[in-house]
Amino acid sequence: MLNLSLVENQIYSVTNFHDFISTPFQGDLNAICWQRELKGDFLEIIKKTETKENITVLDEEDLLKLELSEQGQLARDTVLNDYHLLKEHGASPTLNIIKYYERDEEHPFFPTDVYSFHVDRSPIPTQTILCTYYGASSDILPNSQAQQKILVPEIRDELKKQFLQNIISESDRLNRLIDKILDLEKFETGKQTIHPNNNNIIATIEHSIESLQQLIKNKKISISIENNESIFAFYDEDRIIQVVTNLVSNAIKFCPEDDGIIAIKVEINENFVVISVHDNGKGINPNDFEVIFDKFYQASNQNFKKPVGSGLGLAICKQIIEHHKGKIWVKPSIIGACIVFTLPLQNNEKTEI
Repeated sequence: MLNLSLVENQIYSVTNFHDFISTPFQGDLNAICWQRELKGDFLEIIKKTETKENITVLDEEDLLKLELSEQGQLARDTVLNDYHLLKEHGASPTLNIIKYYERDEEHPFFPTDVYSFHVDRSPIPTQTILCTYYGASSDILPNSQAQQKILVPEIRDELKKQFLQNIISESDRLNRLIDKILDLEKFETGKQTIHPNNNNIIATIEHSIESLQQLIKNKKISISIENNESIFAFYDEDRIIQVVTNLVSNAIKFCPEDDGIIAIKVEINENFVVISVHDNGKGINPNDFEVIFDKFYQASNQNFKKPVGSGLGLAICKQIIEHHKGKIWVKPSIIGACIVFTLPLQNNEKTEI
């Protein structure tokens, strides 16, 4: 039997179902309890039910199919009687066999307890009817003895650390966004300068990919450079690393898990080297081909919308390539997306860079 002496005036005991559902909540009362001496073997129902998950939902049809002893049938009759009484009352009852509640693995320091299971997730006051037929019932604790989790010193300290880390991360993100806006503004107003030299484009691409290896590994993506021969072109290496990193990062984001493919192709076409980055992701809507390089652009069909991003990456890529007297565009592709850009093989003395 439950000891209700500690809960002051918060719990009211009744002796029948009618009083159970009709007694109003008032004052400090926040729970109504109907204690019964249940007959039957409820454990038999549990043993004869196939439970694959921590919480197994047992519907009425499955319960009736169970071959039970006389004591098991008594237990089933009790459960079904309560089930029908609750439905007639207008409730939507479910019968659960619970092994245990899983802890929140993302925030293990913040325990997920049964008593907070409904309260934490309910936007409005909710009347919940809980029938326990077998196993330990919930602990009863008066409000005066309860402690808010936010007031537990260990939890409070850990939350402070997380909040501080979130503030730092957000500050870093905003700083990066500001840098991108300023960078783009300099390109657009002609105040940005680049410093081109004769560089090996294959080595530059390989260097760009190095910083993305962990992301590639996490999604189990296959990435390749189809031309391994040294090809020299005239460009600012830091800026082209910025371009390749952005294009490959986008490809990673939209590649499918486990079987993603990114192919980087390098070839020579007259006085230019042509670099393409092709993935097997969702692809790009043809209607978006001309506008995805606009600043702050996000695709309406979400096919090219970055899960996290500023909408400035491709706009800056376009400015960088055009300042090298090259071009950047979307190449139509049956599978995935393909973005292509060109760079001059050598410095053109007739143009200023």
